[in-house]
Amino acid sequence: MARHFEEDFKFVSRLRPEATSEDIYAACRDGDEMFCKEWCMSPDHDLNITDQHGFTPMHYATMHGNTGIIDVFVNRGARVDIVNMGGDTLLHIALPTANMTSSRSC
Repeated sequence: MARHFEEDFKFVSRLRPEATSEDIYAACRDGDEMFCKEWCMSPDHDLNITDQHGFTPMHYATMHGNTGIIDVFVNRGARVDIVNMGGDTLLHIALPTANMTSSRSC
């Protein structure tokens, strides 16, 4: 899913035209910021798409602590007020992730 450069350093996008919502969720989990940036550039892709549980790509990026991707989405206008089917906001998801990161540094 990530981009790569050919020998002549020409940019080659690996974002397939048939990329699905599963691809963006995987990129958010895996921290693939380049894929997420490319996804955002396409007018055919919805940053606020939800899965069967009401999670958006932003929820997945938040859950996995991928702050670079979160910045990309916020700068591209992703909604930060979407609540998943369990009633969780991004803040609900971010707090346990922040607590785990803080406790690891002790």
